Amino acid sequence: MELLAEMNGRMGVIFFDEILPILQDESIGHEERLRRSVDVHVRVAIANQRLFEIYFRERHEVSEQTKSRLYGSGESSYVSSLSKLLKDGTDAGVFATADATVAAFTIVGACNWITFWYRSKLPGGRKALGATDIAAIVFDTVGKGLVTR
Repeated sequence: MELLAEMNGRMGVIFFDEILPILQDESIGHEERLRRSVDVHVRVAIANQRLFEIYFRERHEVSEQTKSRLYGSGESSYVSSLSKLLKDGTDAGVFATADATVAAFTIVGACNWITFWYRSKLPGGRKALGATDIAAIVFDTVGKGLVTR
């Protein structure tokens, strides 16, 4: 159990320390912050795929108290920061969403699920797309649906 908790803590530090400053940097435009956040999420998830996979499969085994000790309010800060970005962007006319929190969870879910389907080699030995390419596709698929035209 302690090893699982330690792995969860490492994942939190790797992830939240990199993504939260981007989401909270209001000197960067709304769309660019969203693009950078998706890019970081995808890159970190792919680079730490096994760690993320174990985290998502086993996270229910780690108590809320232990999670809080390991990465504080990282998880809730991520979703609330992303929701705030989407709401502020919607208010500014950059994004269009009826519910910023639902949109935030949708983006997080799409990025997290990469952990389970991404493989560096495809059938037939073909090399899969890299993390940056996949992040761009995820942003185009999920993020640009929010961007007003």
